[in-house]
Amino acid sequence: MELDPYSLFINAKRADQTKRKYQACLNTFFDYISIPDKNLKERCKVFIQNCHGNPKYAMNSVFRFVIRLKERMQRKEIVVSTICNYLKPIKLFCEMNDINVKWKKITLGLPKEKKYAEDRAPTISEIQALLSYPDRRIKVIILTMILCGMRLGAWNDLQYKHIQPIKRGDEGEGNEQIVAAKITIYAGSDEQYTSFITKEAYQAIEEWMDYRRKCGEQITDESWLVRNLWDVTTPSGGPRGLVTVPKKLKDTGVKSLIERV
Repeated sequence: MELDPYSLFINAKRADQTKRKYQACLNTFFDYISIPDKNLKERCKVFIQNCHGNPKYAMNSVFRFVIRLKERMQRKEIVVSTICNYLKPIKLFCEMNDINVKWKKITLGLPKEKKYAEDRAPTISEIQALLSYPDRRIKVIILTMILCGMRLGAWNDLQYKHIQPIKRGDEGEGNEQIVAAKITIYAGSDEQYTSFITKEAYQAIEEWMDYRRKCGEQITDESWLVRNLWDVTTPSGGPRGLVTVPKKLKDTGVKSLIERV
């Protein structure tokens, strides 16, 4: 069975978050070169058809798009790394569909991309300000991400069983204490790795899970570490749903929550 141009493109990436970014960039490119505003799958087909009828169509389209991006860069609306991020999905799409574009010519006039970012780690006062937000989930999210260094997409797989306390002391004498916790990221996948969080972060997770238990949720090893909120004022659960029917808060939901905070 022959795959369509869109399927060849999207299946070349594994991470859902990366797929969404690549789809958005490709749509922006198609907008600029005036591919009819249908769904992305159909737009991909139209682009490939145009390439077959005109061998220079792809090269000229990408070149015009880059000129437009460079104009935006000169106005300081974007930086050179943004241009590179726009080009990566287009290049992947062309390569997966055997469309010949001379990328060296395309990028010849671009300034060198910085090898470092100008962002920084949050200060203690900034972290404290985030943690004061009145949503019980935010303390778990912020502390976990800051301490173990995991990426946003890791929330899609993170369950209660992936957090294991680390204890020190003599269990027989009753002075064994939790000093930290081990966290398994991307469990069961090729990208699985182990990281660690502090005792304080582990306690925040336990407090969150205990709160859910007291509200009526049945917590198991398979429970998602962060979930949707629930409505305690409406018997049917209202638009938010029921505490007894937990729904995973995906990476997109975590991102929206952090941005709101």
